Amino acid sequence: VLDLAGKRSIFSGTVADNVNNALHVGKTAAGDTILLVSNNDCTVKVFTLPDMERVACLDFPVAVNYAALSPDGDMMVCVGDSDQVFVHSVNGGFTKINTITEGSDSRMCCAWNATGTAFAA
Repeated sequence: VLDLAGKRSIFSGTVADNVNNALHVGKTAAGDTILLVSNNDCTVKVFTLPDMERVACLDFPVAVNYAALSPDGDMMVCVGDSDQVFVHSVNGGFTKINTITEGSDSRMCCAWNATGTAFAA
């Protein structure tokens, strides 16, 4: 993890014992900057930045390919090696609020629109 403003590395260690599929940096509604690590071990690990304190480890039924925080920091969407899309509330912790099944193939990526009112997966 690099701090571009300070032009320095703030973390160069290991965050998982398996394949990290994707990293996503975002800001929660509370104003905390977090790192989401999507992993082949069927988890999304959540770290605070810049201190890299692990604050959550979310379990999923499949390997997770990508997780994205909404622009307002209220929601997170995750996709993986299934046709399911996992939607979480981020306020006061990470709580699954919905699982959406669309299509028949695995999902590789997801993203929110700029206002946080829609996402694509």
